[in-house]
Amino acid sequence: MSEPKTYILKTSPPLQGANQTLDREISEMLGICRGVISDGIVNSDEVQFLDTWLTAHPLAAASFPGSAVAARLRRIYADGVVTDDERGDLLALLQDATGQESPKAVLAPTKLPLDEPAPPIVFAGSRFCFTGKFVSGTRSWCEGEAAARGGECVSAVTGDLAFLVIGSVGSEQWAHSSFGRKIEKAITLKRGGASPAIVNEEHWIKALHETVDKLPGLGNGTA
Repeated sequence: MSEPKTYILKTSPPLQGANQTLDREISEMLGICRGVISDGIVNSDEVQFLDTWLTAHPLAAASFPGSAVAARLRRIYADGVVTDDERGDLLALLQDATGQESPKAVLAPTKLPLDEPAPPIVFAGSRFCFTGKFVSGTRSWCEGEAAARGGECVSAVTGDLAFLVIGSVGSEQWAHSSFGRKIEKAITLKRGGASPAIVNEEHWIKALHETVDKLPGLGNGTA
């Protein structure tokens, strides 16, 4: 059994000059994670391999979602024993980080950055930004539904954003396949004290449905 590793975890974003290296390391890490969970299990050798890899790649270990995996590994190795329950928990974490819930699953957006519990969605006066692909309709349709309820839709994540809504289908245009720049920006803003809520399409659609009978003209064409 390897000794617990010490990761250098930073709370501030990496320097601009390290961005390309960070992107490469995160992409490589997610590829490794997908390989680890491809058979639906995580064995002790794979836990140790992830631990060793993150130790050798401090940028990935300090940045989301690598920081979440590194933190979990530190807890696993705290007593020097890797249990079946810990391996099962790590499997679930890697599935969330990669959006790959099973070997044959369609790529889905990462679950890790979502606000838990999901906050109530207030449409009137709130700024919304949508990212990814949506099962319920096109992104323009989503923006129209939010605007019809008094919300304002923007294309960029800023400090005054109220809700970042993540589509249910992973987009090939997203950085690192399972999460993208808008999510990264929202996470950075939250670390700095701003409060954009990150919610999934399912939670947003539920709030959308709850308004159908309360506001005039919203009963037609709503998914």
